[in-house]
Amino acid sequence: MRTKFNIRTAGPEDAGIIAELCVEFEKFFLTMAGTKKKPPSQKSYERQVKHALSGSAPYAHTILLEQKGKAIGHATFNYYYATAHNCRGLYVQDLFVREEARASGGGKALMDALMQVAREQRCGVLELAVWNLNAKALGFYLKQGGKPVDEDILLQWKLK
Repeated sequence: MRTKFNIRTAGPEDAGIIAELCVEFEKFFLTMAGTKKKPPSQKSYERQVKHALSGSAPYAHTILLEQKGKAIGHATFNYYYATAHNCRGLYVQDLFVREEARASGGGKALMDALMQVAREQRCGVLELAVWNLNAKALGFYLKQGGKPVDEDILLQWKLK
């Protein structure tokens, strides 16, 4: 029997639950990295998420994965112009499913929803980065049809 999910577009009013999921996601990565560093506070995430999802032109978009009325995952993304493909693109910043809900089909449901959004928005490409220490996630994305872009190396500048 297939698990039933509800996937919906999140708004600023959902900042609290998204922040809770973000803290869980960050704890997962910090544990995987073997660091004792603590994630930002849930309140800090909540303020930033509310701001990112607000206004007439939000700079982030989130879809929530729910089961039996409870949020069990989310995907946060934004649109960009993909010069290499000469088209609009959808970049997935985060895709997270709570540990107790993994292997239930929720991740696939989120990926399917992201693909649908990308097609509806006339995107020619959907991209994401996966952490090299997260072999399970990489395997999942490859199974969903993702193709590695070997010639790209992700660089990041932290601005503060």
